[in-house]
Amino acid sequence: MHVWSGPKAMRSVTIRVCLALAALGALLAALLRPDPLRAQRGPVQHPWGVDPSKVPQYEGPLDSKVRPAVAKAVAYLRKREDELIRGQVGEAALVLQALAKAGLTYEGLIQPDDPFVAALIRKLELACSGGQFKSGRPKFHGHDLYEAGCVIMAFAAYDVFARANHREQVRVVVNHILESIKPNGMWGYGGPKNEQQSDNSISQYALLGLWEANATYGIRIEPRVFERAANWMIQTQHSSGGFVYHPQEGGAPTLSITAGAGGSIGICRDMLAYGRRRPTGKGMPLRPLEEVELEEAQEAERRAVAGRYTPTLSSATIEQSLARATAWLHQHFHVSPPQWPMYYVYALERFATLNGDNWPGNGRLLPGDPPIDWYSLVAHALITKQRPNGSWPEHGTGASSEVGTAWGILFLVRSTLISKHSHANPLGGGSLLSGRGLPRNLNDLVTNRGELKPKPIGERGKLLAILEKLDVKSIDAALAAVEEEMTKEKPVVEDVLLERWRRLAERSPSPEVRAKAMAILGRSGNLDVVPTLLRGLGDDNPVVVRAAREALQRISRKFFGLGPRSPTPEQWRREVEAWYEWYRSIRPDWELEVADE
Repeated sequence: MHVWSGPKAMRSVTIRVCLALAALGALLAALLRPDPLRAQRGPVQHPWGVDPSKVPQYEGPLDSKVRPAVAKAVAYLRKREDELIRGQVGEAALVLQALAKAGLTYEGLIQPDDPFVAALIRKLELACSGGQFKSGRPKFHGHDLYEAGCVIMAFAAYDVFARANHREQVRVVVNHILESIKPNGMWGYGGPKNEQQSDNSISQYALLGLWEANATYGIRIEPRVFERAANWMIQTQHSSGGFVYHPQEGGAPTLSITAGAGGSIGICRDMLAYGRRRPTGKGMPLRPLEEVELEEAQEAERRAVAGRYTPTLSSATIEQSLARATAWLHQHFHVSPPQWPMYYVYALERFATLNGDNWPGNGRLLPGDPPIDWYSLVAHALITKQRPNGSWPEHGTGASSEVGTAWGILFLVRSTLISKHSHANPLGGGSLLSGRGLPRNLNDLVTNRGELKPKPIGERGKLLAILEKLDVKSIDAALAAVEEEMTKEKPVVEDVLLERWRRLAERSPSPEVRAKAMAILGRSGNLDVVPTLLRGLGDDNPVVVRAAREALQRISRKFFGLGPRSPTPEQWRREVEAWYEWYRSIRPDWELEVADE
């Protein structure tokens, strides 16, 4: 037991107390003293790079804040025309794709016959005819594959935008990509035989090119190409769920490569189809009949010899890989990483669009806790950080500001979503599309400037009479004429005939006629037809429902819709309600007539 023992002990205790108080005082002073390094770093940042509570929700490419940013970026690129025409093919292709996608999104922003656009397309045409992608040409450096994928994507976007057809040039580039596959099914540096330099970055652009070639132009790519690539990427996926630039060299996953590789796997899943019928060639202008018949015969012969291709890589394996990549992206999400920020945002848009059909908010929420509105957060960062001259610089890839700006445009306009829509349905008008509007009696076709067209069948009143009577002998030509009318930049829909189109949309026993009538009503610009379009959302034929939905998107100027592209039943119910609410908001005195059931 301790016993207090006089002055000496007291002095010892006093010294200890003083030392303790001094130490405490020094600690408090240190805590309260301004930190010059903290002042340099600025306020503590949210791990996503932006505080989501301070970011408004962006409606998508048609948001009032997005179009001005894209317009500024287009103006910047226009000023860089001379450098782009003198520069590399891949950079010109990326810029052309961005311009075409911007033109498809915003009416009047840029035209297909714009001299800048024309100069870029000529540069790409010369690259294809000049031997840059010639068969048998040595392939060692890898950059040619970046360029090849970008060139195909640019041709595809331009052809939908400008009603053109560069199918033969795309064939040349496709062969270049296929000749460059490594034994493991991937692409990269060091030539086709060097597996050690397989590259997730180069491979994503090769796969993007093949995807567009098949979906836009109908060029057949063997399914095994996509299965081998997906299988290798999944086998080399990092244990954390992310993806690495060069897997054989090790290293840590990055945001840009994880988003890019995940988008590549999404492409492979789409191309393998897994039992679904996957239409191709929908975005391509109608081709000569002889060419179509020859390809169909060749395809039938291939199928007879090889049978239907069944992937050995299971759909469940792909979904598990993508789920792990999604979780990794959510955990490491950032609006503008220090390394490759612009390359990343375009890859993120592809990842979300290719793998997001079942996500809420039309693919705009990255699943996790909490879900991330990736489009709003990144769009806000791009718009607030855009340079006064309209550009977005790139860091770390060696890419120019022109390329960084093109990637920014491609993100803001939802480039991959536009591609998916054009693969299923044509955008921006154009010629009759392959397989659409063709009369069964091919004698009813005539050639006009190298394109097949339906023979004229008289004035619009006669066309309507054919559709109303369902004249079997002439209905194919009538439907083809409707399709031809819809391809015009400003199709004529006379008010005097509008009521007859409305009756056809509601009462025709033919689903195809109802669908075409819905499309014509959507192009009329007359809001009085909206109740008919709303009723079309409840049609018992899915083709008519889709036509009514697209007509509503057009007439409302809400081109990206009010819900997911492939909604669940509950999402579809909410979307239908949203369309009714939209019409009530602009016509508050409108009373919906509901038939008694």
